[in-house]
Amino acid sequence: PTPHPPPPTPDPRPPTPPSITIIDAPFGARDDRFTAEAESIAAWIAARGGDLRGYALLFRRTTKLDDYLDVFERRGIPYVLPPTRLFLDRPAPVDLLAVLRAIAFPFDRGAEVSAARTPYFALTDAEIARGVLEGDDTYRTFLETLDSLRAAAQHLTVAQLIDLVIRTCGIEQVYAAAADGTRAMRHLEHVRAIAFAYDQRIGGSVRQFVDEISRRRGDPDEMEPSLIDEAGDAVRLLTVHAAKGLEFDTVILPDLEFPLKSAEIFLVDEPRSLVLRGQVETLSGHYGRAGDVPLKEIGTKREEAENRRLFYVAVTRAKAEVVFVTSAKPRKEGFARYVEQIFDLPNAPWPLEQGRVVKTMTIGGDAVPVAFERVATEGTGTRARRRLADPVLEAELAALPAVEPSLPPPALIPAALPRGEVLMRRASSQKRGAGILLHRVLELWDGRSPIEPLLALLAVEQGADGATTALVRKRLATVARSKTFLRIARAETLGRELPLLTPDGERRIDRYLREGETDLVVDYKSGQPSEARIAADREQVGQYCQAMSAITGRPCAGLLWYIDADVDRSIET
Repeated sequence: PTPHPPPPTPDPRPPTPPSITIIDAPFGARDDRFTAEAESIAAWIAARGGDLRGYALLFRRTTKLDDYLDVFERRGIPYVLPPTRLFLDRPAPVDLLAVLRAIAFPFDRGAEVSAARTPYFALTDAEIARGVLEGDDTYRTFLETLDSLRAAAQHLTVAQLIDLVIRTCGIEQVYAAAADGTRAMRHLEHVRAIAFAYDQRIGGSVRQFVDEISRRRGDPDEMEPSLIDEAGDAVRLLTVHAAKGLEFDTVILPDLEFPLKSAEIFLVDEPRSLVLRGQVETLSGHYGRAGDVPLKEIGTKREEAENRRLFYVAVTRAKAEVVFVTSAKPRKEGFARYVEQIFDLPNAPWPLEQGRVVKTMTIGGDAVPVAFERVATEGTGTRARRRLADPVLEAELAALPAVEPSLPPPALIPAALPRGEVLMRRASSQKRGAGILLHRVLELWDGRSPIEPLLALLAVEQGADGATTALVRKRLATVARSKTFLRIARAETLGRELPLLTPDGERRIDRYLREGETDLVVDYKSGQPSEARIAADREQVGQYCQAMSAITGRPCAGLLWYIDADVDRSIET
C-alpha cells in the first residue's frame, strides 16, 4: 500500500507582524472628519506607546492642521513642528507678520487692514469700514499707534521692534486667556528667535525681514534632516514634501481624501501651446491634442502623476510600519483612491467594534499581512474647540452683548540720541566687548601655545565682530610682554574660573595660582581703576584670599590686574 505522507512540520517562527495598518475613523459630518481622524490617531499612539520620536504624521496640506493639534494637546501627546512653511502658516506667526508688514509698508492699505483685524488690535470689519470711510476715533487711534511703531522701527532691531509690538498691544495677555494660548505663545517665541538670529547674521530693516519671511513661506518644504529635533520625545508633524530624504519607524498618513487641484494654466512643449482651463479656455486646449490626449487634460494627468509620486514618497518614509487613517467608505479622491484600490476597503474585514483584524493580502505578487483596526476614542468626532482657557468665563461672555473695543495708546518712544552720542556709545561698546574677549583669552592662554586658534574660537563664543577681534589681537601683542602676564605664565595654575560659594552667592576666581609656598588669587578687571574702585576690589579679593586660605591651610595673596584695550595695571593685596 502507498504510505501516507508525514504531516507538515509546523513553522516555529512567530507570524510576521503587519507592516501596514489601516485605521477606520468614522465621523458624523464632513466638517468633523479631521477631528475624528485626530482622535483615532491619538488613541492608537497612546495604546501603542513607546518612543514618540519614532512616529511621524505626514500631511498633504496644512490648512486643517490645527484640528489635529487641538486633539494632541487635549490628549497630552507632545509634538514638534519643523521651522518650515508648516510653522510659518500657523495663526500666531501670521498675525505678527501682518502687523510687521503694516509697519514696514505704510503705503500698503491692504496690510493696514490686515493688521487691524489681527488679535493685536482686534477691530471688526464694521469698525474698519467706518474708520476708512469716515475716519472715526477708534481707527484714528489705531493709525497713531502704527505711526509710533513705524517711528520706533527706524532705530530698533527687528527683535526689539517685535518686543515693542508685543508690549504695546498686550498680545501675551490675550494668548494667556485663549484656549490654545500655550501653543500661540510657543510659536510667538519661535518668531522672536528667528528675528534675533536675523539681527545677528544680517541686521537688515523690518522691511527686509518681512520679505525674508515671505520668501520662506513661498519656498518648498524640503529641509535638511538636521532640522528635525531629535532630543524631544515627541511625535513629528511634517508635510510629505518636507519628509523627503527622512525615515521614521512608523509613518501615519491622515487626510487621505485631499482632492487633486489641477493646474488652470500651463505650457505644453509638443505641440508648443499655452493652455488655459476653467472659466476661460484657450482654443488650443479645447481642440489641440498631444498624440491622442486633448491638451486640456494634460494638466490633470500631470497632477495625477505628481500625486502618485508623493504617495510613493510618503509610504517609503516608514522603516517598520505605515498607517493609513481613513473611513471604511472613503471618497475616491487623493491618496484615498490608491488605498481603496490596493486594499479593497469596501470588502475589508473591519472589526465590528473596537479591535484589530489581520488579513494576508497579495500586493505586487507578495503576501503581505495588513491590519484593519478600529480604536476607542475619547472624543465623539465632533469639533469642540473653545476660544478661552476658562470655559465658565467663555459662557458668560458669550451671553453678553458685544462691547466697544479699546485700543492701546501709542507707545512712548525714547528720543533718538544725537549722532555724536551714538558714535561715542558705539565705540565704548566695542571697547567693552574687546575687554571681555581679552579677559577670556587670558583666562585660557598659557602664554606659550599659538594664540590665533584660541582667539578665533573665543571670538565665535563671544559673538565678537572683526573689528573687536582685531583690537584684541593688537592688545595681546603688548600683553604678551607684560610683567604681570609673564608672572602668571611662570606660576603653576591650580584653577581657572574657580567657583567659590560666599554668603552673598556664588563668585568665581578668574585664576588661582601657586608661587612657591604661597597661593595667589588673580582677579581680572576691566576699565580705568579709580581710587574708590580699587578700595572695593581690594576688599573683594581679600575675602577670596581669606576663604582660600581657610580651605587649603596655606597662605594666600591676591593680585588685581586691570587689563583692557588701553589699560595695564596690577595691584597686589
